[in-house]
Amino acid sequence: MLTGLLEEQLLDESASLHFAVFPGPQPKTSAWIAVCDRSWLQRALQPLETAGLRVTRIVPELAPPDGANLSPEVHVCGTEDAPYLHLSTSTGTCRLPWCAAAASLAAALPDARISAEPALLALAERIFNSPVEPRTAAARHLHAAGATWDLAQFDLAPSWRVRWLKPLARSWRDFTAAPRWRALRRGLSLLLLVHVVGIGTWAWQENVELARKRTAINGILLQTFPETGLIVDAPRQMLRSMEMLQQASGRDLAPALDRLLAAVFQANPAYSTVQEIEYVRGELRLRGPDLEAEAETTREMLQRLAESGLAARLEDGLLVVRHGANP
Repeated sequence: MLTGLLEEQLLDESASLHFAVFPGPQPKTSAWIAVCDRSWLQRALQPLETAGLRVTRIVPELAPPDGANLSPEVHVCGTEDAPYLHLSTSTGTCRLPWCAAAASLAAALPDARISAEPALLALAERIFNSPVEPRTAAARHLHAAGATWDLAQFDLAPSWRVRWLKPLARSWRDFTAAPRWRALRRGLSLLLLVHVVGIGTWAWQENVELARKRTAINGILLQTFPETGLIVDAPRQMLRSMEMLQQASGRDLAPALDRLLAAVFQANPAYSTVQEIEYVRGELRLRGPDLEAEAETTREMLQRLAESGLAARLEDGLLVVRHGANP
């Protein structure tokens, strides 16, 4: 459709040209259309594709002002030997070689925003007789990237996934680089810094409290068992020391152990001889006759022990007996 509309205004064959429409054209209104040589553009993109870089957006270095900024722009660039002008107005754009007529034309633009590369700043201020904003090539390219233009249309349009992600990427780029978001970026950075400092302070306080409690537990262990040497795990070491103390106390251990052994022998005389015996914290473990082979005898023994107020069970071939709630 664009080919038919512009065919009479083009100097080259439309098949060799690439077209791009200004984003967001409105019905029944005029719209800018960018036209360039298709082969030239593809040759410029080929090295990027060869390097494995995906091109998602193409912007023109020079374009008419859009959006809220409709003021004419004049930029002096090039070298001191061959300077030239970039002119951008609401009626079009052009690139003019440096001459008195071009400078007069640029100076005649009302409310024009004049900028120049640092090397040509003195020349521009002398010609325009006014302060000129310095702008490097990198800043100019960044400014062009912030415009709404995108020449990657029609046959150069990216895939649907890239098109879906492109607004998000552009919004992020605008947020991280645009001057109008500078105050918000600083506020968010300050808020993040406050959170990091607060979390660090809270963690430090928790570590101090944990160290205080650990010191108190270690102190209790040393006061109760002064013979303890190196403290590795105070609660476990304290429990082990108490078990050793109980095992070393024959007066407390012997009567309880004797009662359990007597009850087991009375319930099953076959336990007069045992292969293994262990008594820890009021629980007696015995390995004696083959309990699995004598199921009826074992059942009767467990029943007699229960009637005596003892809790008994079988565990891995062992008879485990301990005093119940009402011995």
